[in-house]
Amino acid sequence: MSEAARVRILLVSAPKGCKKCAACEAMIERMRSKHGEALEFAKITSEDPEAAELGVVMPPMVLVDDLLIAAGKVPREDKLDAMVNKRLSGE
Repeated sequence: MSEAARVRILLVSAPKGCKKCAACEAMIERMRSKHGEALEFAKITSEDPEAAELGVVMPPMVLVDDLLIAAGKVPREDKLDAMVNKRLSGE
């Protein structure tokens, strides 16, 4: 992994949160613990103007470097982790 390699994960959650949103955030926090500063995390709600620009279908939505990974469900942690690892390695 190069020193400059970074991955941004964006979570679009329901305004008042939900179980799925909480599960996504907990999963992302585990990844942040694993990858440290190489992983940038941002969270917005579906009412945020940025969410409208993304075309929010149904929260939670998880995006990795602006690529939609999941909408309306919790992504599989192993698949999300594999994608983060791949992007950090520059593949």
